Amino acid sequence: MPRFAANLSMMFTEVPFTERFAAAAEAGFQAVEFLFPYGFAASEIKAKLSRHDLTLALFNTSAGVVPDGADGARYRATFINNLRYAADRFAAHDKRILIEALSPGVKPGYLFSSQYQALGIAEEVDRPNVFIQLDTFHAQKVDGNLSHLIREYAGRYAHVQIASLPDRHEPDDGEINYPWLFRLFDDVGYRGWIGCEYQPRNTTQDGLGWFNAWR
Repeated sequence: MPRFAANLSMMFTEVPFTERFAAAAEAGFQAVEFLFPYGFAASEIKAKLSRHDLTLALFNTSAGVVPDGADGARYRATFINNLRYAADRFAAHDKRILIEALSPGVKPGYLFSSQYQALGIAEEVDRPNVFIQLDTFHAQKVDGNLSHLIREYAGRYAHVQIASLPDRHEPDDGEINYPWLFRLFDDVGYRGWIGCEYQPRNTTQDGLGWFNAWR
């Protein structure tokens, strides 16, 4: 049975960020994720999570963009060295690092766009706490054949994100058959969170029919 995390940077934007924790819990979510929380004190976020009995599934660091004309290989080598440095320090706290491929249309100039590039980087980093984050929206845009990615690389991804394609709305329309993929994730033994990184068509609450069907 899939476990869903509300993305508080994209969902429940009808209220200020610090009020979205309560909104997500009231809607039935048991976990949340968000993009860049750095404008808020960690203690404040921790208090919100505790108050509403929510798990923090994931949060983002700044994306690495390679400037036009720059040496991409040099940037890649720096990224790999930085990942090793961070992974070794995170391991002491039993924390994982995830890397995510972003499609060029969403993040031009980003260091890598394909899931296979992300997998190659994770292999080269060679740390047991470094995984990929499988965002099916980006993966379908760049690589396609999601069922192959999900089956072949089970155990290599530690977090999943979803949205409809091409509009990046609720996962109940478009070219990706999410009910089928959710069952496939179960079949391959994925037990991590599935982050709802989509932009609601209307209000967040109005678009949660798909979520309620899986509760």
